[in-house]
Amino acid sequence: QLGLLRRCGVFQAVNECSPLWRKRAGKKLIVQVVFSMRFEYSIAGEYSNRIFTTMNQRPQNPVWHGYLADPCVFQANGEWFAIGTGSSLGDDHDQRGWNFPMLRSRDFIHWEYATHALMPVEGLQDTPHWAPEIAERDGKFYMYYSAEGSLTGNTHRLRVAVADAPLGPYRDIGKNIFPDDGFTIDAHPFRDPRDGQWYLFYARDWHQEPIGTGIAVVPLADDMSTPLAPFQTVMRGFADWQVFQFNRPMGIS
Repeated sequence: QLGLLRRCGVFQAVNECSPLWRKRAGKKLIVQVVFSMRFEYSIAGEYSNRIFTTMNQRPQNPVWHGYLADPCVFQANGEWFAIGTGSSLGDDHDQRGWNFPMLRSRDFIHWEYATHALMPVEGLQDTPHWAPEIAERDGKFYMYYSAEGSLTGNTHRLRVAVADAPLGPYRDIGKNIFPDDGFTIDAHPFRDPRDGQWYLFYARDWHQEPIGTGIAVVPLADDMSTPLAPFQTVMRGFADWQVFQFNRPMGIS
């Protein structure tokens, strides 16, 4: 697995690459990155030239000219999909009030806007929404994202929405995944290929020295939204560059 540096200065676990790209890239991991909130990507490994030579095309960055921070890219039904935070404040929505722009591609090079995927959530319509990640299990698609309970940016809480298709619509199930934590963001679901157990990696605040945001993980129940055990610490912050925001009032429940 690979640690990917995310927007808030925290490492996040990255799921195994798809079988399609494992075959094409000789098990070299595909790394998708964000530069100045643009949707771009690069490929790690010695076979990158061979991949695009075989495809007779090369990508031109950015692959989409809209704002798409914190991108999550996944494959379903023979297509590629990308979803992300739609504005610098996380308050982007379409005319219906739906959040999180989603793109689609048939070749991983040419991308087009498809829809905004998350239906409005009662009480959260005008608050920031950040960093969606999508995982498929047994034909259901689960979107993990954080939403702010106010406009301060200090009490983001992780939530989950469910859909029957990759493009949605995604309906919030109506609960905070970690109600006792005051600030949780940047979720990443991961399935252990050895036994099929699902885990959720995420960023949370620690109120003990060193104070700040780090990474935790919990095993998930079959409903994909209930932690089966208390969190385990993956990594604590240890340097100033890992601080999400200095002098930020930390959400304490």
